[in-house]
Amino acid sequence: FEKINNLNNIDKSINKSLNNKSLNSFPNPTSGATTINYTLPQGTKEGEIVIYDLQGKEIKKFRVDNNFNNLQLSTNDIIAGTYLYSLQTQNGIVVTKRMVVIK
Repeated sequence: FEKINNLNNIDKSINKSLNNKSLNSFPNPTSGATTINYTLPQGTKEGEIVIYDLQGKEIKKFRVDNNFNNLQLSTNDIIAGTYLYSLQTQNGIVVTKRMVVIK
């Protein structure tokens, strides 16, 4: 799976996916927990949802598959701030979006 190495790569991914509905979190902003809804590309059986801080540091990573279409994420152990979350497959980053955690 592709790793994001710096903020420039994250921004490029966000710009490519602004209208992509294959990844969304609700509620956003969130306090305590959020649900990340995802749709894997056709023909893809598994991927990862990866949470990054704005410096590009990986915060959390979850393996996902096409048996489900959402991930329940607790944000209790994440400090307040803005984060990026990506849906990634073996073919690269599918989509990246922003999530705000409030306390």
